[in-house]
Amino acid sequence: MFKRIKAWWAAETALVQLQGVSDRMLADMGLEREDLRARVLGETAQVTAAERLGCGLPAAGRAV
Repeated sequence: MFKRIKAWWAAETALVQLQGVSDRMLADMGLEREDLRARVLGETAQVTAAERLGCGLPAAGRAV
């Protein structure tokens, strides 16, 4: 139980520290605020903005 509380506290601390990151910088990294929160908390089910744009997807086939 203590490990879960400690991990939660570390994630919340990281989120507070990342509040100062500008929206422009997040956009340059291909992230949005909710994507950043999901990554810090370790939620993998949420699709990131970069993945919605197709940046992180493998190539569909060979380009000629």
